[in-house]
Amino acid sequence: MIPEPDCRLCGLCSGRTNIVLPDGNPGSGIVFVGEAPGENEDLEGRPFVGRSGKILDGMMAEAGFGRKDVLITNTVKCRPPSNRDPTAEEMAACRPFLESELKDARLVVGLGKSACRDLMGYEGPMAAIANRMT
Repeated sequence: MIPEPDCRLCGLCSGRTNIVLPDGNPGSGIVFVGEAPGENEDLEGRPFVGRSGKILDGMMAEAGFGRKDVLITNTVKCRPPSNRDPTAEEMAACRPFLESELKDARLVVGLGKSACRDLMGYEGPMAAIANRMT
């Protein structure tokens, strides 16, 4: 399931250049979920292509895999103004898209506080859950 090209489910539509759709292999069973697109992602229409994407690509390469081996997406598909965290309402509007992306996942990795909040309902400090298996 993907958003309609003219999606207006939340207010993020008013400031976007592109809807940022998932990138990579949807059949891999491994999904990396980021918080929200940034400026570069909004311009290109692909997740994690800016500075964070370069870091993620480098870490994956170091571990021996790449984008073709995973699916990379975000909790919301449009860039929040000034790169602020997405609101609960904005994440809820995109939730059906995210759920469809996660339906066959064997491993889901939340990348950042908003992603972990949306995926797990977690509201505490990242230090308490970072780098731990649940």
